[in-house]
Amino acid sequence: MLKALVLALCLVGLLLSCGSNWTYSFRIAVEIDTPDGLKTGSSVVRAFSGQSDWGPLEARGVKTDLRGDAVFIDLGGGKNIIALLAFGPHGQASDFEFLVLRAFYPMPSTQGTIGLGGYVDELARLPPGSSVRLPPDVMPTFVTFANLNDPGSARVVYATGRRIETRQLPNGSQNYDRGPMIFTNDFARTFGPGYGLRGVTIEMVSPGVWPFNSIGLSGTPVRREIESKLPFLKSHREQLSRQLSYPGRYNAYRLQFTR
Repeated sequence: MLKALVLALCLVGLLLSCGSNWTYSFRIAVEIDTPDGLKTGSSVVRAFSGQSDWGPLEARGVKTDLRGDAVFIDLGGGKNIIALLAFGPHGQASDFEFLVLRAFYPMPSTQGTIGLGGYVDELARLPPGSSVRLPPDVMPTFVTFANLNDPGSARVVYATGRRIETRQLPNGSQNYDRGPMIFTNDFARTFGPGYGLRGVTIEMVSPGVWPFNSIGLSGTPVRREIESKLPFLKSHREQLSRQLSYPGRYNAYRLQFTR
């Protein structure tokens, strides 16, 4: 036990000497309007971010490891909605921490990870209770499942992304980022009149103290509930762990639901 503790402390010291490290936690709170009134759900996600300033260029920048679940809301009548730990028109962007950073701080869309250290440092310093309401065009991807035992029964209900405009130039083509936009908003079409997304709030909560927060002994707890709501996460575990997103269509994979 003592040797393991010494080794762990040495590894931490080595990591700290190679760059900066941050731990922060946030709650995703979702509000959905229904004909029967407001339905809500939330989930706490913990982020461990580290910035490497050495090695090859592609290895530098901020890398983040998330721990938490997507938000599942039972709408009643066999209807459900899930706010994924991903964003984009098809839930293909799994770097969910970028959405949280953009919620609190305006950033260039082409920022990349090398210049993010200052933003992450500010985010990690925000006191618990700091919150921001996500704008309608910067949201996690929302999906629903007709059959909670079948990952193939999914449908994207709400999705945002970046509007990219391509222009032809004499020497080729150039892409221009025209900012965020809503790609899909199908609440009424999917569920019927009276259904809609009221809003999503990101609230900073206590991250606790490392390493105790990594085992649930410090900070606002990260509760694991999504597997009990979505049985296919267990029955199709191997398949969903291998799958990734495909261009042009939604494809469920495990990292969208739990990290």
